[in-house]
Amino acid sequence: MSGRPAVRASLAWPVAACAGLLLAGCGTHADEVAPSVEFTRIPPAEQGGAARLDRIEGRVRGARVGQRVVLYARSGIWYVQPFADQPFTQVQPDATWASSTHLGTEYAALLVDGDYRPPATREVLPRLGAGVVSVTSVEGTPALWRARWFQVSCVIAVAAAAWAFHRFRVDALTRQLNIRAEERLAERTLVAQELYDTLLQGFLSASMQLHLTVDQLPEGSPERRRVEHVLGTMGQVVEEGRNVLRGLRCWGDDADHLRELLSRVGEELAADDAVEFRVRVEGTARAVHPVIREEVHRVGREALLNAFRHAQARGVQVEIAYSSRALRLLVRDDGCGIDSTVLESRREGTSGLATMRERAERIGGRFRVRSRAGAGTEVELSVPGAIAFRSPPPDGETKRASE
Repeated sequence: MSGRPAVRASLAWPVAACAGLLLAGCGTHADEVAPSVEFTRIPPAEQGGAARLDRIEGRVRGARVGQRVVLYARSGIWYVQPFADQPFTQVQPDATWASSTHLGTEYAALLVDGDYRPPATREVLPRLGAGVVSVTSVEGTPALWRARWFQVSCVIAVAAAAWAFHRFRVDALTRQLNIRAEERLAERTLVAQELYDTLLQGFLSASMQLHLTVDQLPEGSPERRRVEHVLGTMGQVVEEGRNVLRGLRCWGDDADHLRELLSRVGEELAADDAVEFRVRVEGTARAVHPVIREEVHRVGREALLNAFRHAQARGVQVEIAYSSRALRLLVRDDGCGIDSTVLESRREGTSGLATMRERAERIGGRFRVRSRAGAGTEVELSVPGAIAFRSPPPDGETKRASE
């Protein structure tokens, strides 16, 4: 029994020694890192051939003593850097490396053994082995104008500038329209005051005198009946005059006013001709800026005058379309049309097209004429909704068409 502890003690130290060797071997294996080379500073991408040099930097991992870095820059094929007689870049004690290089579209770094001799040019990069320990290649840093983020930023900037210019133009045009509306309203108020002070007051004075005359005529006499009839007519004229004066002093905000104006013009012109006339409204009618409504009405009136007087049409149709994007007016007839040479040469003075085009441009609208000889004419005016309408479209706006 006393010999067993001695035997155990004699066997303990070889076991411990073997365990220590195994653990040391495992630790050595765990501490080993696969050799690699990487870039920390990459020059810009360029086709190469330029004499200008740039800085290139990086670091290595797991490099052994005596190993060096060989650099290549690609310009069609791979060229050793920085020069054919200076192909090696030394690895510093802190595992970093730095060198100069000619510019190329791609750059490559090789971690090689000390006895490796690199060729000055290569078609392709070498594989591992034969003195090459690690190979890494990267594309050159793209020029600023070629960088994806820069291109996207430019697109965004251009879009933002276009939107800002559009808003500036719309705001400026809206201010001009408001100023013109105030000026016209002031003119109309002045005209209304002048008419009231002269014409309407004159009618009222004449009516009062006729009333005195009627009172002096015998009851039931023919003269009294004729004068009373004249008084009734004058009363209607005075009332209509008052309505007109009220209209001159303020702009109507009736959303359907434009349709009524153009319908009245068409019906007056169609009364003397056997022409079928229709007015069609698409979308929900909205209040239009007074100046816009007046200019659109004048363009539509001129187009209707041309259709009824010159087109020899059997049918004339007016379409007024309201949408969130634009106010659109279309006057269409099936008459003789306009010769294409007249439209192309812009000899529009005889038909009023030049005047209509100028009116459209003044309110920021787009004016188009489509016509062929013998195939009728379409006159279209479109005004952006941001300019044309006095208020945003109502929620849940629905499309509708009415005649």
